[in-house]
Amino acid sequence: MKKVIRYFNLIEIVLSLGVIAFGITSVMAVFPIALKNVENSIGEDSASNVSDIMNSFLGHLLKDPNSYSTGDTITSVLTAAGIPSTQPDGDIDFQKEDLNGEPYKIVDKGAGEFQVTTQDLNSVVCVWYDKKQKLSMKFLKSDGTQFEPATTPQNYIAGLYIEVSWPAEIPYSAREKRLYYRTVSALQDSAK
Repeated sequence: MKKVIRYFNLIEIVLSLGVIAFGITSVMAVFPIALKNVENSIGEDSASNVSDIMNSFLGHLLKDPNSYSTGDTITSVLTAAGIPSTQPDGDIDFQKEDLNGEPYKIVDKGAGEFQVTTQDLNSVVCVWYDKKQKLSMKFLKSDGTQFEPATTPQNYIAGLYIEVSWPAEIPYSAREKRLYYRTVSALQDSAK
């Protein structure tokens, strides 16, 4: 008896190619979504880093003893530092900065707007303060004991908003935005 070899016919080949094409197309459809998620994750992480950079930058600015004299209120200190009391519009003319080996570069664009360039992110940072926040704080000396300040603390404490928006190359309304908040003080430890 002669052995019959059966080959695939054309219909079976076309159907199998259709199934393979459907599978490959389905897998490829996931790639743009995954890429967008990776970009968002990098943006979120970088925005948090930019917020930390600005926290440090503003902290050094506000702790500079030459920037204000004893008795200045936090409002006068922030105003002297160029920080407004209302939210800036965020529409600045962004110009890409060369980092020259530095991890980041901050360019003060005035009126509470900063251009921050890092390895991963070109962002615009808007900073403004709010004196409407009711704050309750304990004041401690460097040895850990509590003291009452001689002046009203509310005049020396303010809420500082830091909004990071990216990518800076597109219009403000189309950017991703994250808002961070911190409390700043110009109160001196007068009970030492």
